Amino acid sequence: CRSWEDYVQRDCEFWCSNCTALGLTIYGQCVFYMGMLLPFSVAMDFCMTARYVMQNARCPAACVDKFAVCQGPDYEYCNAQCGNYHQATGIPTDGCDCYRDRKMSHAPDICEGETVNTGLIAGTRGLEHSCSLMPRMCMSNHIGTSCGLYTYCDVDVCVVKNVTCPFRGDCRSDGVCNKVNGKCYYVARSDGELCTDFTDWTHDDVCESGECIGIEDKCMRHSTDCSTLNPCLEPRLLMTYQGLETNCDTGSG
Repeated sequence: CRSWEDYVQRDCEFWCSNCTALGLTIYGQCVFYMGMLLPFSVAMDFCMTARYVMQNARCPAACVDKFAVCQGPDYEYCNAQCGNYHQATGIPTDGCDCYRDRKMSHAPDICEGETVNTGLIAGTRGLEHSCSLMPRMCMSNHIGTSCGLYTYCDVDVCVVKNVTCPFRGDCRSDGVCNKVNGKCYYVARSDGELCTDFTDWTHDDVCESGECIGIEDKCMRHSTDCSTLNPCLEPRLLMTYQGLETNCDTGSG
């Protein structure tokens, strides 16, 4: 199969991705090799099938106009259903490739490679992500599959991994997921902008290097009780940032 792949790659450049011509390339190589291994009539049937699969399935998917095809509702649906089994350029995975042993009648599809997601599949009892689970609708080695045409479209990893960017505080923008690698990115607000750190025991919160920093009121945080039963001690009243009088030092608690 490697030599067939090499011939197709060479002729793809020569024929400017003409799928009909590349189907004939596969047919010619197939007849040359398989004619020595199988009865001629069987080899012809085998090779005609290989030709039409290349001409009408594998080649159109590999030569797709990404700007025209890899967008819109159909692409989005197929990305969600099949993107896990395709190559994602932003993460270290080669995707899945499927083929059939056509010397065998009704041979099953064999899918090998790497999926985008790894490990256990949520909601299953121990089932792990694998190329062997690739739905037929996603395959480009069959003619007429609903999503085979999108095999080489860029994978939206955010959708495939079901990424939700977490909240990173009041001093950062909402997270934006990068479709190429599925990572979340944030923009920090300017230093000195007012913010809230969502705690009751700080005040005068401002942004510093993407973090919301406030002045801590240790008395409030630790519910400090400065009362005393000693009649010889009088409270030394201090004015708090709220304009209240207290004998608890908010800085030390």
